[in-house]
Amino acid sequence: MIDIINELKEYTPNILVHNPHADPEKAKKEYGIDLVSFDEMKNLSALVIIVGHEEFRHLIPEMLSGVKLVVDVKGRLDKLHYMKIGIEIFRI
Repeated sequence: MIDIINELKEYTPNILVHNPHADPEKAKKEYGIDLVSFDEMKNLSALVIIVGHEEFRHLIPEMLSGVKLVVDVKGRLDKLHYMKIGIEIFRI
């Protein structure tokens, strides 16, 4: 996960990281990452979902306002559903 985050930072400094299962203090100490709450993730142009946590499977369009691209690393999102509402799902 940290490798992907660091790679993204090479392209844009505006990276927000949210992980409901991670310890914010440990993330800061071990990786230098400041975790944010899901509520702080506003005005995103893209969203990269690296982990397969259940919470991320049930994102609703209102949560993704303005997002045009979602990278779903674990392939857990319903691609057709999101395409119907104008959000492109890319899987790697």
